[in-house]
Amino acid sequence: MAFPRIGLKKLSIKDLTRIASFFQEVFSTSYIPEEWKHLIIVPVPKPNKDKSKINSYRPIALTSVFSKNFERILIQRITHHLLIGKKVPPVNGFLPLRDNQLAVYKIHTAITEAHTHKKYLLGISLDIKSAYDSAYIDGLILKCLRLGIKGNIIKVLHSFLQNRTIQVRLRNSLSKTKNVQKGLPQGSVVSPILFVCFLSDFFETLDVGVEYSIFADDIFIFCAHTSLDYISKKLQNTMENVCK
Repeated sequence: MAFPRIGLKKLSIKDLTRIASFFQEVFSTSYIPEEWKHLIIVPVPKPNKDKSKINSYRPIALTSVFSKNFERILIQRITHHLLIGKKVPPVNGFLPLRDNQLAVYKIHTAITEAHTHKKYLLGISLDIKSAYDSAYIDGLILKCLRLGIKGNIIKVLHSFLQNRTIQVRLRNSLSKTKNVQKGLPQGSVVSPILFVCFLSDFFETLDVGVEYSIFADDIFIFCAHTSLDYISKKLQNTMENVCK
């Protein structure tokens, strides 16, 4: 039975202390309760869309209240590891002092410099289809290790992402439970920071001379030069590397 969100606010200090102790036990043992890894997807119709088409619905993910609170603690610990290790991914969004304005400023500065030095600047905006679903778990764990996220944190992450299940709720009916073996959990508050970690080595796919600016899952690659042919070749090489 689900625990109502408002119920947490009415708990006594003693009960909250017990919950905090349980959260600490989860970190110590790296065991994630199965209920925390179960999502219920509720399709909500988009306004002014044909309800007979599946892409006219927005999936809303419902999960355990305890899981959401635990995930917020997990976010803080992941962020702490990234900051103290000075291995913050070069991605804007979901990190301290890394907002969308910084991403826009980088592009604006590049355009201004290109104009000043009488260079062409061409860019490509990339849209990652089903961004969270595209992240493969083993690769993400490896990238997190390279970023300095180790110990119990990485064990908890691996347990949290493995053997997840979902159901779809339509009106008062629930579908059969389905196992999910890949991708980041939709609706999870920890997924955005994990996707930032997943994109941490994106720059390695870039050709020399090509720059990039990333905010969340919005990626913009660009190149400035006096030769359009040079820019074209550089961007083409980069796109081939990105698509591998």
